Parts: sequence; C-alpha cells; structure tokens
Amino acid sequence: MSHATFPALVQNAALLLAFVVAFDLVAGRHRLTSTPWRGILLGIVLGLLGIGLILSAFRLEAGIVFDTRSVLLGISGLFFGALPTLVAMAMTAAFRLWQGGMAAWTGVAVILTSGGLGIAWRWVRRRPLVGITVIELATFGVVIHLLMLALMLTLPWEYAQRVLRTIGLPVLLVFPAATTALGLILANRLRREAAVLALAESEARYRSLFENNHATMLIVQPADGAIVDANPAAERFYGWTRVQLRQMRITEINTLPPERVAAELEQARLVHRHCFLFSHRRADGSVRDVEVFTGPIQIAGRSLLYSIVHDVTERKEAEAKLADQMEELRRWHCMTLGREHRVLELKREVNELLRQTGQPARYPSVLPADASPPAANHRRDQNPIPRPEPRAETQSALFPARP
Repeated sequence: MSHATFPALVQNAALLLAFVVAFDLVAGRHRLTSTPWRGILLGIVLGLLGIGLILSAFRLEAGIVFDTRSVLLGISGLFFGALPTLVAMAMTAAFRLWQGGMAAWTGVAVILTSGGLGIAWRWVRRRPLVGITVIELATFGVVIHLLMLALMLTLPWEYAQRVLRTIGLPVLLVFPAATTALGLILANRLRREAAVLALAESEARYRSLFENNHATMLIVQPADGAIVDANPAAERFYGWTRVQLRQMRITEINTLPPERVAAELEQARLVHRHCFLFSHRRADGSVRDVEVFTGPIQIAGRSLLYSIVHDVTERKEAEAKLADQMEELRRWHCMTLGREHRVLELKREVNELLRQTGQPARYPSVLPADASPPAANHRRDQNPIPRPEPRAETQSALFPARP
C-alpha cells in the first residue's frame, strides 16, 4: 500500500461528504423525489457530482483511478430509488467510458454494481429509512466495496494483483465509513422531512377544524389576554370582524374585572381548570352567558390558550324558569297537604260527635285520631291518646239550636 493512497481516498470521501452537506443545505426542506421530474433533476445533480468525483479521483496507474462514486451511487439507490440513480449511473458511466483507459469497463461495472445494489437493497428492505441503523449502513458499505474489489479481477491478472495489494485495505477502511456517514446525513434529512410533513399535516388539521367549525373558537395569549385569532363562528357570535377581534383583549369581552380574568387565564394555563362560566359582551352591547372550555396549545413555538365558547343563555334562562316552577309547585303542594289535613280533622270531629250521640259515623273510612296499626296496640294501651273534643262550630253545624 502506497503512503499516498490512504490520504487521497480520505480526501475524495471528504469531498463527497462536503458536496452532499452543501446540497442538503441548498435543497432545504424540499422533498427531492416527490415527482418524476424532480427525480430526474436529482439524478442529473447526482450525475454531475459523480463526474466531479471522477475528475478528482486518485490515479493509481494510467487508466486506473479510484474515487467515491461507488459510495454516491450505492447511497443514491438506497435513499432516492431507481429513477434518480439510473440517471446518475448513465451520466457517470458515459463519462468514464469517454475518459477511456485500461480500467474503463471495470469502472463502468463498479458504477452499475453500486447503483444496482443500492436499488435492490431498498427494494428488499421495504421499511422506512428514517430508522436505518449505523450497523446496517456499515454492512451495506462493506458489501458494496467487497464487490468493487472483486470486480478488479476483470483487469489483467498482473494489474489486478497489484491493484488489490495496493488499494484493498484503504478501500475497506475509508469507503464503508464514508457510506455510513453519508447514509446518516440522508437519514437525518428524512427524519426532518417526516417531522416537517407531520407538522404541516397537524397544522392543516388544526386550521380546518378551527376555520370550518360552527362552534365559537378563540386563541388567546395567557400573559396579557390578547386575542391572537378567532374563527368565522366567533365573528358571527360576537358581531366584530376577525380583524377587530385580533386587535382586542379578552377583558374587553369578559364582564369580570380584569384581575379576575387574569386569574382565570392563569388557572387555564396551568390546567387547573378547563371549564368556566362567564358573561361575554357582544358588539351590539348585549351580554350572553357562555360556557368556555379552555386548554393550552402550542402554535409556532408559542404557548397559547385554545378556547371553545358555547352560548348557554337560553339554557340558564330555562333553568331559572324551571326553578321558579318547582318553587311554585312546592308551595301548592304544601297548601294542598294542609287543606287535606284540615278536611280529615273535620271528618273525624263529625264522626266523634255522632258517636257521642249514639249515631253511626258519617265517614266510616276515616279512622279515629287514636287509631293505630295492631302492632302498636300494646303501646297505645300503655300511653292512651285522649280523644279530641269536638269543636263548637262543628257541633252547631250538626245540631243547630232549636227555637
């Protein structure tokens, strides 16, 4: 192994990683293979990068060069799929054949093998690449470059021996490590894309629920009560436009004193309470009783309160009316019971007067006042209850005075 071999291969691998990091920064959050045209464009970019790597390759002998195009194409097949990789393979293979030399066709074979293995690995794997491990990437890199070294046997035997003796160990030390590093960079990009996509979907769901909901909804800043946003239903309920609501504070709507409103906002922020009963003022000056369900929400890194407002004015009026009706019914019930008790006493007095005169009771179904169930007879005998004396008005009604 030449002393210049290892540094030259490391330099080429570092160049590849630098190109990929720069490309990742330029591409930003855009999905690289979302459409076929983007896949073709990505393939052209990868092809140009592969040509750049060939131009900066380590020259072992005339017509025999080594570079990290195998790393690039293998990772391209694994992470980007068939279309971009086939475009990149076609460009780099054409350029390598145009360069010519003893190992031109061997170089083309390395290109086809590296890209093809990446595509096949992706197809066999079939799992999301965001969870790919360092061990799998290192194994992938070792397999690719063992095949690359095996393809050196397509050279004349004396050249193949010399190439393997000189380049074998540096390739197995540098190229799998470069493959692992490049794979981790792209896996991290996939994780970022997945997070951005999940965030976009979450925001779209929130926006749809917020905008299209028929319930009145407000987004409030707990620190000062500023209304950050209001949905169309809030416009209809309060009577102010959305622009006007966004310029207001909740204290301009809530009829409680500002310090009480601030205390309730703090309770909601700390999730000590989530349901509140308030009176809210509307643009026309009317005041409505509302039930507010509030909870914390994170929007664009800000901690806000998400409030759903239900108008319960009619419900509270109905509850108050029902309470009045129940009170009236209770009074009538007491009056009715008192009247029935009075009638029962009069019937007993009539029966008692008739008994005293030796006449049969007029109301036989009415028990005397001292009557009790048989089980209580013994107690009644021990504590006899005196019979009530008929009232004078009852006597005069039954036995009017004769002239």
